[in-house]
Amino acid sequence: MTPSGLARACAAAALLTTVATACGDDDDPVAGSTTTTTTAAAGTETTAGGAPASTTTTTAAVRTIEVSFAGGRVSGGVRTERVALGETVRLRVTSDVADEVHVHTYDLIGAVGPDMPADIEVDATIPGRHEVELEDRGRVLMTLEVS
Repeated sequence: MTPSGLARACAAAALLTTVATACGDDDDPVAGSTTTTTTAAAGTETTAGGAPASTTTTTAAVRTIEVSFAGGRVSGGVRTERVALGETVRLRVTSDVADEVHVHTYDLIGAVGPDMPADIEVDATIPGRHEVELEDRGRVLMTLEVS
């Protein structure tokens, strides 16, 4: 195989590895479990001759923040969760009443009910303090602090 053919074959292998890494099935949540989803990005570095020198993989976890509302109260009390600017978090809210969970400023909404938790993914791109509440009841569940 020629050097340019070898370089193309290596590049194709790296591309297939990247595609295989990115094609996971994250749409199958397990009821009642805490979920941490990871995403990966792979890159290939080449030498002056065009042959691959190394492949690096960076993995970033999506943190899940759980909040439970039952008996008219937030379990454990209303709290503030600090999140780094640029971080992605998943809010998992359970409730013994039907309502909508509203993440203020981001204007994200998710339905919640006795047998239906709300999972809301937030890309923390807006600095500040943002209330998360049961919209119809006007009950603050938590504050998301992005800095």
